[in-house]
Amino acid sequence: MSAIPLASAVNTILQLMLANEVSLWDLTKMVLSTPRPNYQPIKDSLQQHAVDICWLLFSSVGCHEIVFSWALEIEGVHKDKEMDLGKFGGDDSAVINESDSNKRRHENDEGKAQKQQRRAGERNAALMIIKTVICACIFAQNSNERCNTLQCIFGIFLHSSGMLQRVIDVLAHAGFSISTQSITTAVKSLSKEAGVQIKRAVQTLTTALAYDNFDINFKTAQPTIEHQSQFVSSTSATAIPLYGVDDPADLHIFHQEHSYGMALPGQQRSPRKENFAWHVRDILLNHGEHFDFLKHQNGNPAIVNAIPLHKTTQIPCQAMPIKQSTTNGNIEVMDSLLRQGRIGECKDINFDPQYNVDMSEHVLLVHGDLLTKEWLDAIVKSQRIEDTPKCCFQHIVFIPGLFHFKMEIRVKTGLSKDA
Repeated sequence: MSAIPLASAVNTILQLMLANEVSLWDLTKMVLSTPRPNYQPIKDSLQQHAVDICWLLFSSVGCHEIVFSWALEIEGVHKDKEMDLGKFGGDDSAVINESDSNKRRHENDEGKAQKQQRRAGERNAALMIIKTVICACIFAQNSNERCNTLQCIFGIFLHSSGMLQRVIDVLAHAGFSISTQSITTAVKSLSKEAGVQIKRAVQTLTTALAYDNFDINFKTAQPTIEHQSQFVSSTSATAIPLYGVDDPADLHIFHQEHSYGMALPGQQRSPRKENFAWHVRDILLNHGEHFDFLKHQNGNPAIVNAIPLHKTTQIPCQAMPIKQSTTNGNIEVMDSLLRQGRIGECKDINFDPQYNVDMSEHVLLVHGDLLTKEWLDAIVKSQRIEDTPKCCFQHIVFIPGLFHFKMEIRVKTGLSKDA
C-alpha cells in the first residue's frame, strides 16, 4: 500500500479537526498531558522538535513580538529565582502561610496575571530596543565622530542637570556623551540660534509675550561662611506668534477701535465683559451650593472671533536674573524682552535703525498671572508723566489667562477650596 502524501494527510487531519471543533492548541495540550502509551511517540516528537517549533513561531510575522516578550519574561523569572536565596537562620512560618495565600489569590486571577506579564514583556522588549539603539550609536560614533546625535543630547542633558565635569569626561570616554568642551560649544550655538529666532518672531510685531517668575535653591552639601546655600529668583519668558495675524497694522487698528471692549448698540456690556460674566455664572452654578436649578439656563458663551484648533508655536526667550515680584522688576523684564527682540522707539539712545524695529505705534499682547497684571497696571499709572508711549507703557495690552481668572473668582466668592 503506497503512503499518503504529507500535504494530503495534513489536509485531511485539519479538516477533521475543524469538523470536530478541535484546535491545534487543544490537540497539543491533550497529547502532552495524557499518560497514554499510544500517545508517547507523538509526545516524544513534540519534545524533540520543541526548539524548532519555538523558532518557527518566532520567525512568524504575527507571533514574533509575543514570543520575544515571552522569552524575556521567562529569562527574568529565572533570574529572580536564582537571586532569591531566602533568609539565613530559618524561615518564618507565618510569612510563608501569608505568601502562600497571596499566591493562591493571584493564581485565581489568571487574566490579570497574563495582562501583567504581557506588559512586562512589552517593557522588556522596549528596553532591549533602547539598548540596541544605544550600542549602535556608540559604534557609529566610534567610526565617525560626526555621528553623535545621541551623545550630544545626553551631554546637554548632563550639563543642564549640573553633573560634575569629571563624570561627563568619564561618560565621554565611554562613548555615551560628548566632551565638556563640545557641550559648551553646542550650548553657545543653540543660544545663538535661539536669539535669531526670537528676533525674527518679535520684530514682526505680531507676537505675544508671556513671562513668569521661577525660583532656584542652590543647596550646598556642607555650607560654610564662605560657601552658603543661595536662593535665586529669576524670570522666564516665551514668545508666541499670533495665529492668523500677518499684518501688524491689524493689531494696531484692533487696539485703536477697541471693538471687543466696547458695548454694541442695544447692549449694556461689551463682548469681552459678556464672556467674563458667563464664566462667573459658570463658576457659581457648578461650584456653588444654591444654584443647581439654574444650570440649564446658563447655556454656552458667545463665540467672538473664534481661533480654529491648531498647533501653537512657542519660542523660549533667555532667562533673566530679575526678581519679578516688584514694580522695578517688571519694568526690567519688559525692557529685557524688548532688547532680546530688538524692538524699541526711534527716540531711544541705543536704537539702531539698521537692526532694530520701531514699535512706538504698535501694541504688544502680554500674558501672565493676575499678580503680573497688578504690577503692570501700577507701572502704567506711575509712568503717565513720561513723554513717549513706550516709556508710558502704553504698548502693553495685558491678557489674563482663563485659569487665573477663574481662580480669582473662586477666591473672591469663597469657592477656592473646590479648585
